[in-house]
Amino acid sequence: MGTIPVSLPGIERIEDLEDPRLDPFRGIRDRELRGRDGVFMAESLRVVRRLLRSGRPVREILVTTTAAAEIDRELSAALDRESPPRIVEVPDGLQESIAGSRFHGGALAIGVRPRRDPPLEEILDAVERAEPDPRRRRIVLAEGVTHPDNIGSIFRSAACLGAHAILLDGRCADPLLRKAIRYSMGRVFSLPWTTVADASEAIGILRRRDYLLCAAETDARAVPPWAIDRRRPIAIAVGAEAAGLPAATLAAADAVISIPVGESEASEPDDVASLNVSVATAIVLAELRPDRPSGESDSLNR
Repeated sequence: MGTIPVSLPGIERIEDLEDPRLDPFRGIRDRELRGRDGVFMAESLRVVRRLLRSGRPVREILVTTTAAAEIDRELSAALDRESPPRIVEVPDGLQESIAGSRFHGGALAIGVRPRRDPPLEEILDAVERAEPDPRRRRIVLAEGVTHPDNIGSIFRSAACLGAHAILLDGRCADPLLRKAIRYSMGRVFSLPWTTVADASEAIGILRRRDYLLCAAETDARAVPPWAIDRRRPIAIAVGAEAAGLPAATLAAADAVISIPVGESEASEPDDVASLNVSVATAIVLAELRPDRPSGESDSLNR
């Protein structure tokens, strides 16, 4: 092993697990973080690195000595901010437990929640600036996806497969829950997103911006995703695994898309093969990549 460098100036070294400076990191639930202090908890080296690179305000950071050495550049930049976070470091030998609670990957950070989610129009303006070619724009609209792991996985897949933003209705899990952040691998900090109170209003705005709304759902009129024409920007609507998308969204959709799957091997006669919503989102995004040839679908474009 190489030599671990001396801590950066400004980092506070702690060797006693009972030190009160560790109190903010001890066994706090998401509900308490969100309701009491308006903050969130990010964990693991990669996630904390992405949080720091995003420029979002951060209140406190806890790192092991080894982790501090691996993200020293990001920590140094954070200390140079106008309002720098407190950064505390513990030796590697103490990383297994903080008051009995193990933390992952040698790094924890307490970030500050935004006072409000950005307006949808602001998100769409940012997408247009990031991708001038409308044919390449991809947005995911999630309705009623309540499990944080699914929300986090959707963010991770969307970021890796070229989506430009994610819209969430009010029933979806909070992307800044600790579990959602972890499953997203920190992509919630780099991919633009917002929460919309009314999905139908969001669909109306997307339509005015000429988005083709594709509803991912098992339906009699469904076509495979590769049959969709890609000459317009595309918004992909996905719903909860049990309930699916609301009837209003299906009625408003320009096309319904479904991923062909094999027959279920389950013994129950009413059981059907199905995919997890985050897996389905990833497959649809992969099939709708702008550089992937489309099939015959002119009739689906309105």
